[in-house]
Amino acid sequence: MPEIRRTFTVAELEEIGVPHDLPEAAEVADDRVSSARWYETRRCLFRHDGRVWAVRYRQGLTEEQEMEPFEHYRDGVPATAMEQREVTVTRWMPVEDESTPTA
Repeated sequence: MPEIRRTFTVAELEEIGVPHDLPEAAEVADDRVSSARWYETRRCLFRHDGRVWAVRYRQGLTEEQEMEPFEHYRDGVPATAMEQREVTVTRWMPVEDESTPTA
């Protein structure tokens, strides 16, 4: 099934309050995706028009790194509609009991 996408203008996101001025009822999550030397890329999930949308933005890592969150987007900010799903994850964990078989 293809993803549901749309493009927001920077002005639309500013009006909604993304990423830093969202009303509490609209903010779902704001997580770090990756880091560079002077900024990190973050993903903001927010409610708008009956859906939850995800957009990526940049945030400076120091007070000296003044940057607009969406300055690197020229033709609008791509967004993906999101839904909550239960996901099972398998991870390597420390052995807690010697009677537990190991691989």
